[in-house]
Parts: sequence; structure tokens; C-alpha cells
Amino acid sequence: MNQAPVLPYANRLIALHGMMGFTQYAIGFSIPLLKRDLEISRVMASIHNIGWALAVITLSILIPRHIHKYPPHRLLRLGWALTIIGIFGYCLGRTLWITVPSFTLSAIGATIFNNTNSATLGSHSGTAVKMMLRTVGISGLFGAISPTIIGIFTRGGVEWRYTIIVATVILGSTALLMVPQIEMRDSSSGHSKKIIWDKSFMILVFFGFLTIWLETGTTTWSLDLLVDRGMTLRNAVLIVTAIGYFISISRIAFSFMSRVSTNFMWTFSTTFMTLGLVMIILASSPTLTFIGLLIAGFGLGPLNAIALARSAASEQGPDVGIASFAIGMGPALGIAPWIMGWMSESIGFEWAYAFILLILAIATYMYIYIDKNVVKR
Repeated sequence: MNQAPVLPYANRLIALHGMMGFTQYAIGFSIPLLKRDLEISRVMASIHNIGWALAVITLSILIPRHIHKYPPHRLLRLGWALTIIGIFGYCLGRTLWITVPSFTLSAIGATIFNNTNSATLGSHSGTAVKMMLRTVGISGLFGAISPTIIGIFTRGGVEWRYTIIVATVILGSTALLMVPQIEMRDSSSGHSKKIIWDKSFMILVFFGFLTIWLETGTTTWSLDLLVDRGMTLRNAVLIVTAIGYFISISRIAFSFMSRVSTNFMWTFSTTFMTLGLVMIILASSPTLTFIGLLIAGFGLGPLNAIALARSAASEQGPDVGIASFAIGMGPALGIAPWIMGWMSESIGFEWAYAFILLILAIATYMYIYIDKNVVKR
């Protein structure tokens, strides 16, 4: 396929990814706040994440088979429309019977948008690692801004629900107008439109699962972790947002390096994550816990970008490759918060974060295996 047509709108697609990141980080960040509003446990609150996971998995399996039938810009707009509707239902709902389906609808919209957007960018880029780092970096940066805004307005007395609704109206309307016209995807690339569930595909699914588990498990209940160790809720809401900035900064910084070595990035990430997690496990004060979260966040940055780039380079093509990452991401988004919530309430945050260290060790083994046996050189 000719790569030239994507150049005029590549930056616009990255910006749209960032705007979607803002909305998704906002509602994800608000789950602990919703938990307090509805007076439910972390395990019950995590049902939202399970709904999200089911949506991501189902849509990611279906999208590769149907994505070529429609122009990408139609799918991008459909994704945004469903996301907006879902966020309204989630924010205005006062019972799990409304908030969970609405949260799931938002996930359906986000998956349609994110998978289509990532596959469009990945199929035209010869520098997949840099493109994925920049895309998820900008998305993470926009996402990090959302809890900051929620925190600022919360401290000013504005309910988090209304902050998210207003932001969604502004960003959603802008996004629908910004989506560029994109030509139909090339159907003669030789790549199958149907997923082949072979060993290589399943390895990429599992790798995506592990990298997303690391990020989701580390950050989901960080607000509760800080409050549990003595920080006030208002301060925790505002301060915990810095974790997202550290994740995004490391991604964006690596994306602008002249040469990006995935081996160096992985070593960098595992070193910082290990140091941060050990601090969290051993600390008792909120200050040291927060510093540990920042260090771990700085290490987290490149991990899912590496997995996403590996997936986009799948022999089955970028659409199926991105689907492998998303299929792995879905269970991680649903299971990690549930397991972390259960472990923290049953045996303590120390053991919950020690479990993340085990996941990091397994992910490192899988990275080495993929580098030697799956990635084509």
C-alpha cells in the first residue's frame, strides 16, 4: 500500500487517540469515587472493569473480519458516538444496573475507535515502535490530565460526574469534527481478514495481557492505597494523577530518541518498576508510597507500547496484530482490578503489590522468548 496518503492526517489521528485517552482515563479513575458514592466494595466496583474486558475481547475478535468493509473514518466516528453515550449513562447512573452497562458501552466505542486508529497508523508506519510509543504516550498524557482536572474541580466542590460530562461533550464534539476522511483499507495485502489462533498469535495475546496487567494492577487502586496509608481523599485524588504524567513522560521521551532499542527500554522499565514496587511493599507512610508509585509509573511507560508494536508487526497483518494485543488487554483490564481489589482487602496491599512483581518476572521471560522465537528480524 502507498504510504504517502497517511502523512497529512497521522498527527490528527494521534491527537484523536489522546482525546479518547482523556475520556477513558477519566471514567477509569472515577471508579474508586463511584465506589464511595454507591458504598460498595472494591470487588463489586471491579464489575465495571469486567464489563469493559468482555467488550474489548468480543469487539477485538470481530473487528479484523469486518474492518475492511467500511471506511476507517466511519468506524472512528461510530466509536466516538458510542463512547459519548456510554459515558453519559455511567456518570448519570445511580445504580450498578445502569453504570455497568453504560461503562461497557463506552468500552465498545473506545475499542472500535482505538483498534481502527492503531491499525490505520500501524499499517502505514515503518517505525512501529516510535509510532506506538508516541500514540500511547500522547493518549496517556491526555489521560493523566483528566484526573488532575477532576481533582482540581473536586477540591473546589464540583462533583466528579459533572466534570467528566462537560469534558466529554467538549472533546467528543471536537473529535467528531476532527476525524479525517480516510480511504478504504487495501484488501489485497495478502493478510487474512480472519484471526488464525496459532501459537504466535496466542503468545502475543498473553504478552499483551501481562503488560496491561502490570499497568492496570499498579495504578487502579493507587488512590485507595494512599488513603489507606493516611493521605486525605482530596489530596490523594489530586496527587495520584502525577503517576499518569510519569508514565506518559517516559513514553514520549523514548519516542523522540534517534534510535529506540526495545532491549534497553525493557531493562529500563523493569529496573524502575522493581524499585518502585519494592518501595510500595515496604513503605508505611503515604509519602514514601507515593514516591514508589511515581518510580514504578516511570518504569511502566514503555511496556505496553513495546507489546503493541510487537503485535502490529504480526505476520497476520496489523489488524489481526492489534486485535491480539486488545484481546490480551481485555482480560487484564477486567481481572487485574478484581484480583488487586480482593487481595488488598483480604491480605493487604503489600501482598497485592508483591504479586505484581511476580507478573513482571513472567512478562520479562515472555519478552525474551518473543524476541528470540516470534519476532522476525
